Amino acid sequence: MIAKLRVVARVVLLGSVTDSVGTQSVPWVATHLTPSDRYYGLAHDRDSFFPPIRASWISLGMAGFGPAVAPETSEPPYGFSHMLVTDVLPHGGFVGNNARGSVSNDANAPLNADGTPVLRDAWRYLMTVRAGREDIAQRDEE
Repeated sequence: MIAKLRVVARVVLLGSVTDSVGTQSVPWVATHLTPSDRYYGLAHDRDSFFPPIRASWISLGMAGFGPAVAPETSEPPYGFSHMLVTDVLPHGGFVGNNARGSVSNDANAPLNADGTPVLRDAWRYLMTVRAGREDIAQRDEE
C-alpha cells in the first residue's frame, strides 16, 4: 500500500497481491505512484491464490520485464525478470496451503540438505538486483 501512495525505491511482493474478483486483479492495483520497474515478486504456483497474484503482477506492469522464471531451475540474475514463480516442495509438504508460506516464512520454507533455504538466492535477488548501473540506495525520494 505504501508503494501505491508514495514513490519507494523497491517493492518486493512475496505471495501477493491476492486481492481479486475471482481470478482477476482488482482495479485499485493498477494505479500506483511507484514505477512498475521497481516491483519484484516471488510466488508459488501451487498457492491457492496464485491466479489473482499473477493477474495483479500483470496489472502492476511486472510482465513488461520478461517472463516469469523458476528460481529453482535458474540462477541470478534470472534474466532480470521481475516475476519469480517456484514449484519447490514446501517444508512439511503440500498440506493445506503450505505453498503460500513457502516463499516467505521459516515454517514452510524448503531447505537444502545443509539446512540453507532453497529460495535464499531468490530472496537476495529480489532485495538487491540492479538493472545496469542502477543503485537503489541512492535514488532520490520523490
